[in-house]
Amino acid sequence: MNLPARDALYWSVFVLLLLPLAAVLAVLISFLMPFIPLDMRPIAELPAASWWLFGKAPFPSFPTHPLWGLTAAIAVLCVALITSLRVRVLYQRIRAPELFFFLIFLFSLSTETLRGGIAVLYVLDQSVSAGIVLTRTVYWGRFLGQLALLVAGLYALDMKYRNVLALTGAVLLIAFAIASNLPLDRTVLLSSLVYKLGDEQSIRFVTIILAILTMGCGAGAFFARKNPAFLRLSAAFLLLVAGREVSFAGTGPLILCMGLAAFLGGIPLFLSAIQGIYEEGGAARTGDAAG
Repeated sequence: MNLPARDALYWSVFVLLLLPLAAVLAVLISFLMPFIPLDMRPIAELPAASWWLFGKAPFPSFPTHPLWGLTAAIAVLCVALITSLRVRVLYQRIRAPELFFFLIFLFSLSTETLRGGIAVLYVLDQSVSAGIVLTRTVYWGRFLGQLALLVAGLYALDMKYRNVLALTGAVLLIAFAIASNLPLDRTVLLSSLVYKLGDEQSIRFVTIILAILTMGCGAGAFFARKNPAFLRLSAAFLLLVAGREVSFAGTGPLILCMGLAAFLGGIPLFLSAIQGIYEEGGAARTGDAAG
């Protein structure tokens, strides 16, 4: 894909993602404004999702409310869109495929804003089927982001396949196949404003395995090439995945701030690692065939 086409695609997606951002802001304001008839009571006492493999609610001793989760989704998407501007400039310079898939990861975070639509449907007692579709879309974005980070890690491990567009299509389809086949309980909406998974532990297990594989790519590349930038990359993957997951599951301000802090810490670490790998590693690792 040539440079004008890449720029056109980037700016089209960037502008498109401003729409869900504006929508979730409108939803949040609607819940908080007393003169708008959206009652928060139906979502105030929703049950929490289990935390990882432990089968219990996350940090139950902390005050929680689903609107904190929506606020975190807005903050994460704003950070992602701002970061994408920096990633675009860096990608134009070094053409690293890791940066391309990091952009996909950043853009995938936009699906979290759809939780606002699920909340509105729930409090207005509207279509559960529409809420299920939105929930599957949220999970599609989550698996898309996880798979995009894994592919970025594989490229850091020096994966030779350079048809980025074909690989992007495969990642999109795999994430769609997973999300469309998830077992969901239509009778239980969680405080994270998605419908309950029918088999939470299995999905958490898959998420953990993907995270371990992603971090393992960075660690494996370090042992193969002895470049400390790969250790930074592995640490960045840890912070990005942990911050993302806490932001998904948390509904209290303290926990969400911790998740956002981890996410914010992972971004500059990832970018500095990629610069260390490509700019210090020489022209041999520039992704000239990427895209």
